[in-house]
Amino acid sequence: METYSITGMGHGQPADPGTGAQQCGTAGAYILDVNLCAAYRIGQFWGLGDNGTPPPGSDPKTVVLPSRAADDGYVKASATGAGPAVGTLEDTYGLAVGRGSDGQHNRALLSFDTSSVPDGATVKRAYVSVTYAAGSGDPWAAGKRMVLDVRSGCFGSGCATGADDWSAAASATDLAEIGRFTSGTQTGNLRSADAGAARGPRPRAYDG
Repeated sequence: METYSITGMGHGQPADPGTGAQQCGTAGAYILDVNLCAAYRIGQFWGLGDNGTPPPGSDPKTVVLPSRAADDGYVKASATGAGPAVGTLEDTYGLAVGRGSDGQHNRALLSFDTSSVPDGATVKRAYVSVTYAAGSGDPWAAGKRMVLDVRSGCFGSGCATGADDWSAAASATDLAEIGRFTSGTQTGNLRSADAGAARGPRPRAYDG
């Protein structure tokens, strides 16, 4: 059995409009553009590609990349982004996201070393999983979303979390979304496989 979990997808057939070999469909009623062609994936699963056999080298491999704890952290600032500073309670409460009890807004940063992914590899799916530790309030209130930006390399002037990470430009924005959860683990699927192949991607999570 093969399963795909797509955050935020409604009831319908997954499609990925385009002309690529792994793309299909046209978005419409119950045909949802979620960057994944279900018809292609089903055909591959049953060995129906390339005259009934999977394409060479198509055996999927899963690589699990834990974040680099030494470079993980969070940055806080006012609602306007003024006065950014590195959060100091990571060791006690974990990474912070959303507005804290001090009224400051928090953005968490995670770093990953992707050197174990071969150059030229085709990344079919990339996702980030986070675990709930504790919380106060509701980061998703009033229609807010918890989204991930990704940068290849470091956000600020260095890879250790710094105040300049708050406003540093990302390589791709709003690339994944973490749905509402209050316990356990939640996963956000990156919407572009290319992001998973970037060297040393660093997601930045925040509510917005």
